[in-house]
Parts: sequence; structure tokens; C-alpha cells
Amino acid sequence: MRLFDKREQSKVSYWLKGELRGHHGATYQLFELMCDPEVSIEQIWTSLYPKKPFPERPFYDSGFRRLEHSLSGLLETWLAIDAFRKDEDEIELYLLKAFNNRWAKDLFKSKYKKAKRKLEAQPQRDNTYHRKLHQLLRLQLSHAAVFGILGEYGLALVDVLKQLEKVVTHEQMQHIMLARNYLLSHNKYLHKDLIKSHLYVIQNKLNRDEIDKDPVLRVYNRLIRFLDGEEVEGKVEEEIREGFSLFHWGQQTDIYIAFLNYHIRNIRGVNHVDYHKKIVEILEWGMEVKIFGSGINTTETIYRHLIIGCIHSHQVELGEYYLEVLKDDLLLENREEIYRYCKGRLYMAQGKYTHAVRCLNKKFTHLRIEYRARKHMIEIRYEQGERIELENEIRTLIQCIERQDLLAEVLKRNLKENLQLLDRLIRSFKRSELQKLRQEVREKDLLSDQNWLLEKIDEKLNCVYTPLLD
Repeated sequence: MRLFDKREQSKVSYWLKGELRGHHGATYQLFELMCDPEVSIEQIWTSLYPKKPFPERPFYDSGFRRLEHSLSGLLETWLAIDAFRKDEDEIELYLLKAFNNRWAKDLFKSKYKKAKRKLEAQPQRDNTYHRKLHQLLRLQLSHAAVFGILGEYGLALVDVLKQLEKVVTHEQMQHIMLARNYLLSHNKYLHKDLIKSHLYVIQNKLNRDEIDKDPVLRVYNRLIRFLDGEEVEGKVEEEIREGFSLFHWGQQTDIYIAFLNYHIRNIRGVNHVDYHKKIVEILEWGMEVKIFGSGINTTETIYRHLIIGCIHSHQVELGEYYLEVLKDDLLLENREEIYRYCKGRLYMAQGKYTHAVRCLNKKFTHLRIEYRARKHMIEIRYEQGERIELENEIRTLIQCIERQDLLAEVLKRNLKENLQLLDRLIRSFKRSELQKLRQEVREKDLLSDQNWLLEKIDEKLNCVYTPLLD
């Protein structure tokens, strides 16, 4: 019942009256009672069974369970019908099938031509397009078989086979890309070697020349090679942007997230500031093409990466702008926590540590945010001069992170590396030790606090006395 708003409840009520045709009045009565959120289970029972006493466990009553089951089945049927009505392409396919079954040859031909023209007029040419075209061609094949048109049947059969090959190729390329993206951050939950062997077999089965002739397959192929870490000729981002309109929204999102995910997880010696500028640029492009906008809730990950990217690329004012502008797009259940965490990070970047503590020194329900906030609290205390006292707290937090199975491995490694390097910074007092630590920090990939750590190491280096023999 929670899936229906007031307008839909009215539509379902009208449909139920016709479907039940005066029978099963109790089923309709149960629906009407459940539409009112204020009605309790006792009131429902009393209305349905005025002469029966209210039992201790009403949901165990066999008659009530049959009533629930009947209503549940009807509501599921209505949801399926409603989804079908909204899918014009599916309606056209069923209509063509009905014309075939009723031997309506002229109606079939007229509707088939219109459906095909409409499909081919769409700009998209991804696997969704090829799948729909394959379904149409199969209906044409069935039509030729029904009416015994041998010449048409042979040609239609060849068209179906050719189109089936295109469907399979596009589906394979899409899922290779999804698997490559998944492997970037979820090795723990996926058999990496098994997936890689499947990818190798599929990639070698496909013809490179044919792939390059198809703009959709070309985008997938170049993105897959990019995710594999290959040196790809030309600019992958430009090709993705140019070919973006060829994909339906869902596949646009998959391609965009894979491209963004790769950049987030692969720094490879790029200047840390330039790296974060690039992340901000990609996220802004995503907003421009409405990947996570226009009525679609912004995920906390995108929101957080955008704000933190602005901080690390020295664009704090831009971060403050996005902090407020995108807040209302966050899911309601996460909104205040994510907003508070990002605001605390902006306060840290501005050196307003008292304000940052008010935002970060609170309990967060999301573990990934909770442990990040605890790490930042340690960094704030370091900035405020509480350095020697932090050693035990750092080690305790590292142990907590190691024991936490629900955190992603990439995040766990990142948090631990940052804390271990800070611990070493606190315990280092020789210039040689600090210089060695500085070099290690510079060479680390996926280190979220790289700039901050380098700054703190340099501050300490400037204060370290250097004897002649050091």
C-alpha cells in the first residue's frame, strides 16, 4: 500500500470495483480501510468481522490471511497493468501480435511500418534499440509464417538472424564494461579471475573492425580498454561526450559512472590539485547532462566527491555554492548527515576548527561517514596542538577500521594509510625521517589527505634542527 499515492489509490479503487464485479466485498472493504493510515488493525478487524472478538494475533487468522492474499494479488496485477500502460513500445508489440493472431493483415502492415519508423527516428542506437528492432523483426517473421508468404519469410529470417547478432554483441559489450567498472572497487564480492577470463573470451570473439564502424560499440570498446589501463589512442572523454546521445538514460548513467569511477580510483602520479580539478569537471559535466539531476536524487557519494573535490582543488567558494544548491536533491534520510559532514570539511579547509568540530564530532549512522569523521577529528586535534596524545587514539581507530567488515576495502585501505602516515609524522623528529616520509606520501595513490599531510610534513621540516652530521 505504501507504493500508492492518493491519486493512484483513487485509480486502483475504480479498477477494483470493476475487477471484483460486486463479489468479494470484504476484499474491497479491506483496501478502503488500508487507504487511511490512521486506521489501526483493531479497527480493520472490527469493520470486517463485527461479530468476532479481536484475536491476540489477527494476522494468523486463516480467513484474514486469505483476504490479505486476495488483495495483495490484485494490487500486484494493477501495478503490472499500470507499468504496461506507460510502455508505448510494449503496447505496440502486443498490438502487432494481436493483429497477427486475428489475421488482420492490412492492420498489421500499417502498424508495423509506423512502429519501425518511430523506432528508427529515435537518436539512440544502443542495445535497447537493437533489442526492440529484433522484436519487431520477429513479429514480421511470424506474420510471414502466418500468411504463408514464402519470399517474405526467407528475407525476414535473415534479418532476424543479423539483428540477433547485433543484440548479442551490444549486450556483451555493455556487460563487459559494467564488469570492468565493478572490478575497480568490489574485488571482495566478485571472483576477479573468473570475470577476467570471461572478458578475455568475449573480447577476442568480437571483430575490432566491425566494432569501430559502430559508434556505440566503439564507445564501449574504448571505455573498456581505458578501464583496463591500456593506452588508448585519441581522447576517450571527447568520444564519450560526442556519442552520449546514442545511449538511453540508464546506459548513459552506466558509462558516466564507469568513467568517473576510473578517475576517482586512478591518480597515477597526477598532480593532486589537478586530479581533483578533473573530478570536479567530470561531476559538473554529469550535472550538465542531468545524469543525477532533473528530479533524480543526487547520491551522497556524488555530493561528497564534488564538495571534497572543490576543497582539494582550492575551489572552496565553489564547494560552498554546491553545498547549498544541491542539498535538497539528497535523499531525505541521508540529507542532514551528509550536509553536516561536508559542511564540517569546508570549515576545516577554511581553518574554522571550532565550527568543524560542531559538525563532525557527532554520531553518524552511515559507517563510511562515521569513520571519515573520526579521522578528521584526529586531524583537527593535530592542528590544535594535541599531537602526542593522539598516538593511542590513532592506533585504536585503525584497529576499529580493520575489524569493520561492512566498509569497502578501498576505503579501509585509504583510512588506514592516512592514519598510519599521520602517526609516523607525529613520531618523526629527524630531518632524514621526515624527508623519507614526505617522499612516501608523494608516491601514494588514492591518498585523500595527500596535500594536507605534505603541508604538515613541510611545517615540521622547517622546525627541525639539523646538526652537521645529520
